[in-house]
Amino acid sequence: MNSLLSSTSSLLNQRLALHPLFNLNTVSLVALKSYLSKTERLPPVHQLSFVIDGPAATGKSEISKGVSKKLGFNWVDSQAIYRALLLKCRYNNLEVSPANAVKISELAKNTEFDFIYEKDDDSYKVLMDDKDVTKQINDCEIPDKDVLNALSIPEITEAMKNKQRRLVYINEERMRKELEKEGEDVKNKSPKIYCTLLEGRAAGKNVFDDAHLIFNLKADFNVRVERRFKELNGKKTKEQISNELKENETKFKELTTPIKRALTINTTDLNKEEQIETIGFLVKDRIKRYFDNIGPMY
Repeated sequence: MNSLLSSTSSLLNQRLALHPLFNLNTVSLVALKSYLSKTERLPPVHQLSFVIDGPAATGKSEISKGVSKKLGFNWVDSQAIYRALLLKCRYNNLEVSPANAVKISELAKNTEFDFIYEKDDDSYKVLMDDKDVTKQINDCEIPDKDVLNALSIPEITEAMKNKQRRLVYINEERMRKELEKEGEDVKNKSPKIYCTLLEGRAAGKNVFDDAHLIFNLKADFNVRVERRFKELNGKKTKEQISNELKENETKFKELTTPIKRALTINTTDLNKEEQIETIGFLVKDRIKRYFDNIGPMY
């Protein structure tokens, strides 16, 4: 018995010694109680991630923002982060090509990105090295094919992977502040949940293949052309849009191939509200299954 108590005491001392509040030789019970009260005073925050993937004009942005606003989620536009990187490539006279893959990956590694979404007015900011570059990105009109080109170069996607994951799995202090903004009482004992919806082409494949749920959107080609035409307010003809979509999807076919565990949703016959309602229902079901300790039904 004495041997057991001695080994238990020794193990406790070893563990406590790892914490700066305690000294290996003198363990204060007052300090211990204080330490335990501080570490246990707030319930943990569960973080869940969801991805909306798919080719152009399938409804990724509208659904992502709509679901995020309806359910009080954080939202991150993966391709907006890539456009920030491409803007920096322009500043450094770097053409996005396999020949410059190493230089661009180093540029990405040495750049800090952030994405701030305001649900109240559906606005967002893209920060690069703590500077708001949203207007510059919009003004320079980086074409989709340039983004797809970057997404197809492994060195670049690998360098950008952790940058984007950090925008989804943020630190606990920031999570709690975001939850408080949504009216959550972060000090009561009920479980807290912080969800982020990441949107973008190949986001499931290149960033979050381990997300809690991945959606792969699809829609009939002519419907997608019509949607993109309306989105651009007549800046391009339907024929131009059709040719661009065909060219991009032929050249970057591997980016339109859904990963095996993605849930495919056809948005052809769904209006905006129906798209948001459908994805929102499936997301809420996944959250319930998470807390019930049940795997996804898909």
